[in-house]
Amino acid sequence: MGVPLGITQSRTRARGRALAILAAIVAVLAVAGALAAPAGAASEATFDDIVDGSYATVRGDLGTFAAGLMGMTIDGSSTTGYCIDIGTEIQPGESGLDEVDWDTSGVQNLDTVAGILAAYAPNGTGPAGFEITGTTAQQAAATQAAIWHFTDGFDLTVGDNDPVIEANYAAILAAVDAGALPTSGQPDVSLSITPPASVEGEAGHLVGPFVVSTTASEVTLTPSAGVTVTDASGNPLTGPVVDGTEFFLTSSAAGAGTVTASAQATVHSGRVFVKQGSQRLILAAPVEAQIDAQAGGSWTTPPTTTPPTTTPPTTAPPETTTTTAPPGTTTTEPQVESTTTTVAITPNPSIVPADPVESTPTTVATSDSLPRTGQDIQPLVAVGLGLLAAGLGLGVATRRRRS
Repeated sequence: MGVPLGITQSRTRARGRALAILAAIVAVLAVAGALAAPAGAASEATFDDIVDGSYATVRGDLGTFAAGLMGMTIDGSSTTGYCIDIGTEIQPGESGLDEVDWDTSGVQNLDTVAGILAAYAPNGTGPAGFEITGTTAQQAAATQAAIWHFTDGFDLTVGDNDPVIEANYAAILAAVDAGALPTSGQPDVSLSITPPASVEGEAGHLVGPFVVSTTASEVTLTPSAGVTVTDASGNPLTGPVVDGTEFFLTSSAAGAGTVTASAQATVHSGRVFVKQGSQRLILAAPVEAQIDAQAGGSWTTPPTTTPPTTTPPTTAPPETTTTTAPPGTTTTEPQVESTTTTVAITPNPSIVPADPVESTPTTVATSDSLPRTGQDIQPLVAVGLGLLAAGLGLGVATRRRRS
């Protein structure tokens, strides 16, 4: 198919930061996001071959070409596309065509091409008043010729082609001129992860939030070894997530880690696939495919904090006061004051005993401060009184006998 247009994909490399490993991962992700898709959901395509029964020969000012649907495999799913690079050849089985943004594809008028794909083969026969007819091959060949008109400046030579193909080609160009085709711009991203402003943190801390954007009904998040996917509170997220989900990443150890989002999602028509040196292709029909997006983070070792050294206060022994008595002075311990009570027992004066009994006072010592101990003296007092009474009685009896 002629001369290459010389499109070369620009790939950049990130510069090192605090952690070289993390910087490399982040750089790869950034480049993938910039070149593969608006938010990093890149697919990869293989050109299988021109689809049997879906192409025909067309002649124009740039030469004679086989025009029609081209078989493609995108992320393992079979679909179809068209050529958007008439001057470059491609061989059946060519793989490694990366999905890219329109802005980085080097292809002109992709918004118009997307409108043609939405309305014509293989997705339809066009809006009212601008329909195409004929076989699958006639419709596909006319659609490819019209696409080349806008991407490469190709003009179909009237009278040198199948009349049905020429009529279909004219109807498509008329629909574009009339503004009758849908305009949707670049197809929506099927799956992406939007990272936070910073993807670095200390080990054990959360990095995020990351945000999932997808056209799929659900997305599976798979972290690399040592990394945990959590919610804002640090609780692990288990099971699939949906569009708009915010999540965080954490790791208990220092180093870099990633999370991969995987989903079965719709890869829309109008997506562009490029490989240096090969013909560029555009997806003709939507396809359900396994698509992935990836994000990463990095964790550093928390700084070691040494607790301040404290010396316990020294407690002085209790102060001792020594009192020295002046010379010639005797210091004695305080004594417990004792009280002495004297009880005198006086005999009846009218009774004169034969042998007067001397009354002996009895001294009883009591203490105001010491506890009462030893034998109780009250019984002894009672006995003494009894003996005294007996002595008095004996004296009275003796006196009477003398009288």
